Amino acid sequence: MKTEFDNYTRVAKGGFGMSSLWLGEDHLVYVRGTGLMMPYSEEYKRYRYSDIQAVSIAKTSRVAGIVLFSLGLISCVGLLALVLWQIGYEGVTALKAVFLSVLSFGALAFAAGLVSHLILGPTCICDIQTSLSRDRLRPLNRYLRAQQVVERLEGLVRQSQEELLGNRGGGGDSVGDSRAATTEVEAFQVPRSASINFGVFTGIGVMLILALMLESIFLTGTTLALLMGCSLILSLSLIASMKRATPDAIRSMLWIQLGLLFLLTASGTIYYLLVAIQNPEYTIGITGPLEAFTAIAAEGGVVGYLTFAVLSLGILVSGISGSVIATRWKAKIAQVEAGSDTADSERVNG
Repeated sequence: MKTEFDNYTRVAKGGFGMSSLWLGEDHLVYVRGTGLMMPYSEEYKRYRYSDIQAVSIAKTSRVAGIVLFSLGLISCVGLLALVLWQIGYEGVTALKAVFLSVLSFGALAFAAGLVSHLILGPTCICDIQTSLSRDRLRPLNRYLRAQQVVERLEGLVRQSQEELLGNRGGGGDSVGDSRAATTEVEAFQVPRSASINFGVFTGIGVMLILALMLESIFLTGTTLALLMGCSLILSLSLIASMKRATPDAIRSMLWIQLGLLFLLTASGTIYYLLVAIQNPEYTIGITGPLEAFTAIAAEGGVVGYLTFAVLSLGILVSGISGSVIATRWKAKIAQVEAGSDTADSERVNG
């Protein structure tokens, strides 16, 4: 979905694109969709900045989400352990292999949901009020994101209502006081951890491809260790992007990388379980798992090799793309800051 359209800029969107908020020149557009997994119909509501009386944010508890994801994760892990216990006595069958794959992906899906739920921060409800209605803005369901959008919206509302008061001859003093009370909106910035993360992902992608080709235990072990560190950097980058006004393109790329990391973990878990069941030697000590992942080309077959090759290439491409996007945004932000500094100096000299 586009983030800009004509004179509109999207500032928030709900899950699966079911709803979104767009800022226009003189009004806010709320697109509210109805459907299952994707919007079947959409309703458009416009709020002129001059008509907005209040926008309220109230924190809500996210304990229910944590409990739900945790229960799903525990259930999948418990069933996975039960299937593995039965395989130890009865041997592996095609049906049990399918169960292993489904349960492993389920466990990682719940784990991914839990991690993203924690990264996105506190939940909230946000209402917008005019003289004619009071509506719930569903896309603003995270407190940190809602604060950023409301601060940006507040500046537009105050400016619009100041101009309206000025046109009506409401008096210069009240207008000046209102301007003094205007909240300064935080400008876009690229978190330093995000730039570091994109560089690390580029290096990890290269190492993953080399590990598949060279079949070196040392290279495989080094790559797996760096992957664990990479996941920590990625988590910190996502948290920073939630707390700061980060461009949507950078935030989206970080979420894509998190998805790729979980897919790689899920594929690696399923591969190791299947290989270790057929060859128990891969479970001995630390070198056993390293030997199993080093032998992906021989033990994983064509499907396994292609799966890891595609995911490794995806990680490499995401790292390069993220670095390019971050560099462009840094240049754009520096250009805007230089322009504002020049304007300020000209105003002072004038």
